[in-house]
Amino acid sequence: DPTQPPWNMIGFLDSSVSSCTGVLIGPATVLTAAHCIANDGVVDAPPVEFLAGFDQGRNVARSAVTGYHLPQAWLNGQADGSDFAFVYLAQPIGERLGWMDVAPLTSEEIAAYAAGDGPDIMQAGYSYDNQGVMTGNLDCPFVELGPDNTLIHECDTLQGDSGSPLFIADGNRYRVIAIESYTDARPREDYDRNVATYADYIVAEMQALAAGQTGTPTKK
Repeated sequence: DPTQPPWNMIGFLDSSVSSCTGVLIGPATVLTAAHCIANDGVVDAPPVEFLAGFDQGRNVARSAVTGYHLPQAWLNGQADGSDFAFVYLAQPIGERLGWMDVAPLTSEEIAAYAAGDGPDIMQAGYSYDNQGVMTGNLDCPFVELGPDNTLIHECDTLQGDSGSPLFIADGNRYRVIAIESYTDARPREDYDRNVATYADYIVAEMQALAAGQTGTPTKK
């Protein structure tokens, strides 16, 4: 039900030329994939609006976009591990809907996955084969933490799911552990290699921004 948490914190990120998925991580901040906004060092799809809980033409809240921030590594062409972006909203819709935390897995959680257990990994977004409908996975198979700040999983994700959160329940809140980036198609194997940007670099960028140690957001 996209009107209820945690799904209402996830939404449709509309740009001038395309669309992706994003998730609220603050009252007026959305986390998404960097390639939804810029590629090859060029901003080619600046976001214009975020529609939370969007489904079949309806939404629970919407806001125009006032700006965004991309990691310098992504703009410099160093794609691995830096495919994430922060989008800033005109309206603090998260004050009403809530938002998710962002943090990597703990060593205990990683050990649990290695043992075939671990918290259920959830995901939701706007796959191109279900236009305008929020679809999701309630228990994504965890494969491994890959190189270059990536998380490898076997969720059923497609174009349009870019920027969607992979998250777990954390007490009475929800924690984003990765943001969907791309699929490495492997037709000769049982599953494609789905790659998400892991939370480590995302958290580091958030801390740098909070400390004023990185560039100012790129404005529309």
